[in-house]
Formats: sequence, structure tokens, C-alpha cells
Amino acid sequence: MKKKDLLKLKEKLEQKVVMIDEVDNYKMSLYELELKKDDSKIVAESFENYFEAVMKYYAQLGKGYDEIQLMLGFGVFFKEEDIDDREYPIEYKTGVKPIDNFVKVGVNCFYCVDEEKRFSEDPEIVYPNNCDKEFIVSFDELKSAFEEYGFILDENASLESITEKIITQKTPVFKLSLKFSKYKKLMK
Repeated sequence: MKKKDLLKLKEKLEQKVVMIDEVDNYKMSLYELELKKDDSKIVAESFENYFEAVMKYYAQLGKGYDEIQLMLGFGVFFKEEDIDDREYPIEYKTGVKPIDNFVKVGVNCFYCVDEEKRFSEDPEIVYPNNCDKEFIVSFDELKSAFEEYGFILDENASLESITEKIITQKTPVFKLSLKFSKYKKLMK
């Protein structure tokens, strides 16, 4: 590595970031964060697998639905110096912004919707071993991958809305939908 690259590496190793979501917060270096970043298409495929597991589960039960909704829980990353996580609730500096475009995302729960009725099952039963997997990804890249896969992310979901919910201590959960209504006759 050239000296310039080594200096950048040192800065990333020393820069601490804090991930904050509705229940947790933990620290790591900016370098670790960049290493843990997942490819958005792999993340979208993982959620595609979750939809598939839900479909197979309810097919075995013979239960129909028009839509599957994965409730995605998000976390964001802040520079350590922009927050005081020794206090509860966490104190944020005025105008604090999350680091780059990074988010942590995972499925909190899911619902199936059939003619305005919502029903669900324990995710551990429906999708064992993978129901609580979490990813670190670029939010913008993730939204693009969802669109490419034909999934509908809640229109209110944005990095700004996720950050605002976290700062105001609201649960940062948004819906990812897969709708089947136009195929309903084929599914029965």
C-alpha cells in the first residue's frame, strides 16, 4: 500500500461507529463496517428465500392469501462522536446524520393478507435457521435490488425516515410486500 492508502486505512480503523436500532447498539470501526457490508442482490435473494419459505409453509396448510408482508427492522450507523450512548435515551447532536448510506436490516416478523385479514406464524417455525438473519447494506442499493426483484418497499421507507424514527425512539420497521392479487384465481 502507498502511504496515502495506509493513512486512509489508519483513519478508518480509528474512526468508531455505533449501530443503533430499536433494541440494540454496538460499536465497531469504520473499516469493520465496510468489511461487513453485504451485496444488495444477495440480501434481496435472502428475502426472496424468506417469501418462498412462507409460501411453501402455507401451501402445505392449504391456506390462501393475496399478499405476504415482511416487516423489516432497520438500524443505522452514526459516528461515535455524534452521539452519547452512555445515556438512555441516547443523546444525539443537532443535525446528526448517519454514516454514508449504511443500514442494518433484518426481518422482524411477517404477515399474510387475505381479503383484509392478516395472519402469521412464528417465523422460527416457517423459516428455521434464517428467520433472524441481519445484513449490513447500502440503503439505496437495497431499494434498487428490491425493485429489480419485484418487491414493494413501503413508500415511506427512506434513510431519513429510518434515522428520524431511531432518534425519536420509534420502532424503525417498514413493510416489504409481495402481492399476488392478480394471480389469485390461478393460486386457488
